[in-house]
Amino acid sequence: DSFLRVSLGEVAPFSPPAAERLTLEEVATIRAQSQQVTASDAVRQTLLRLRAAMLAEDITASDRRWRWAMELVKVSAWTSGRDHLEAVDLLLLQLLRWLPLVLAWLDRCHQA
Repeated sequence: DSFLRVSLGEVAPFSPPAAERLTLEEVATIRAQSQQVTASDAVRQTLLRLRAAMLAEDITASDRRWRWAMELVKVSAWTSGRDHLEAVDLLLLQLLRWLPLVLAWLDRCHQA
């Protein structure tokens, strides 16, 4: 079973060709350029509602963690060729351990 072979380390880890790897300088450039990404009023309102929903569930995150999370979201938008955030970018937040209810909350907002 391929799942077992991969999860037990019986398959060599993925290693892209050197020409396809990003250098630390390229990563730094992408991070710097991604700060140009803007958030629409709709995305801003969604973030405020998400934070309020989290606080209602006694889930807190520092401003510093939110900043780190939004830097990740901005890099995603930038590397997708956009200079603005879209609601779909916020789905990345579900992958952060400190945001356990994000997916369910975003699903409810999207359906409303």
